[in-house]
Amino acid sequence: MVIGLSLLLVIRVAMFALAGVAWQGLINEHILLPPVDRAATLISLLVILWIWCFPEPVPACRRGRMAGGLLG
Repeated sequence: MVIGLSLLLVIRVAMFALAGVAWQGLINEHILLPPVDRAATLISLLVILWIWCFPEPVPACRRGRMAGGLLG
């Protein structure tokens, strides 16, 4: 989960930096920013789905305690 959330943060910081470069007039924001924003949104969505579908596994010792708590 830490890897996925860090990746989401890196994507947003990169978009922020790219917007700052466009604000300075070094790149044409009307041509570059929309496709990059759509790509960043798609990658973010895929990362969120990855985090959701493949959560961190619960260790065996915790599974036993949880089952014992339900049965005991």
